[in-house]
Amino acid sequence: MRKALETDLRDLEKELGLTPSARFSITARLLAQKAPTAPQANLPLDDESRSSAIAAKEEWESLLGGGRAH
Repeated sequence: MRKALETDLRDLEKELGLTPSARFSITARLLAQKAPTAPQANLPLDDESRSSAIAAKEEWESLLGGGRAH
């Protein structure tokens, strides 16, 4: 009975995104979707701010496994 409960619990954790792999899977799917352009993306930025923002975005994508070579 304990094994059946453990299996059910693991399945439920996966379904609800409560395991690290499930959370990563959800994040990867969200990154794969084409997001609309945020209004702030059209704001004028100086070169330093723009390059910092791009670097932060690329670092975030690489950490989540969604980075692409530019």
